[in-house]
Amino acid sequence: MGDAALTLLNSGLLVYEMAEGLALPKRDWPQVYAAELARPLHVPMLAVLVQTPQTTLLVDAGSYDLAPDSPMRVPEYTPPPSIPDQLRGLGVDPAGVQHLVITHLHLDHYNGLTEERAGKRELCFPNATVYVGAADWADEQRQAAIRTPGSPEAVTLGEAARQGTLRTVAAATALAPGVEIVPMPGETPGHLGVRVRAGGETAYIVGDLFHHGIEVEHPAWHVTWADRASMAATRRWFFAAAEQENPLVVASHIAGAGRLRRAGEGWRWQPV
Repeated sequence: MGDAALTLLNSGLLVYEMAEGLALPKRDWPQVYAAELARPLHVPMLAVLVQTPQTTLLVDAGSYDLAPDSPMRVPEYTPPPSIPDQLRGLGVDPAGVQHLVITHLHLDHYNGLTEERAGKRELCFPNATVYVGAADWADEQRQAAIRTPGSPEAVTLGEAARQGTLRTVAAATALAPGVEIVPMPGETPGHLGVRVRAGGETAYIVGDLFHHGIEVEHPAWHVTWADRASMAATRRWFFAAAEQENPLVVASHIAGAGRLRRAGEGWRWQPV
């Protein structure tokens, strides 16, 4: 996109039971998606590297560091290298990442913030300012977990806060020319997206605004843990933006990138 480059990095595949996640009874299954609703899907954990002349930004930092009995684990699966190792393979020093936006505080989006080295937890992106949604950070249960020694939250989010690299965001925030954090509540109260404008084009990195193209076509359908009202409002705003900007879209658990295309009175996801 002009002088900006977006690179998609996959931390590994997760098991996603879409019919269960959407609480969608079989009688309501669209025929075109029946096969995907009838079986577990294997979906990516995407992070996005954004490089412009002014900044190097990473959106999300997941790791396949899941509990052995986690239902999200794909059986007999070997995940790809870690995000830091993938960056090194691209010739990007993880220490050169200036900004790290965590779209929301679900484990698979932030558990790669730190790694253990010689028995000590170290930041994987030591020079990056870490941005999280203020409403997610303020959640009482999450704060209790961060204060619990050894918890996944304490050794990642808590470590970033302890070292002074974590910032909370409650409104649109410019990070560099053409690069902006945009609040997108719904999946969680503090869910964030990132908008990149360069070369006359626009891209949105939308986290878990959509988990699958079925939610683009049926925007009233969303995962059971999302807030219905705020998700509906964010999606209405995003469809209006898509109408105007025809953006490239990256969603955390949809392989590759896509664009939203008109389909009658609604929309569909078109892979790029």
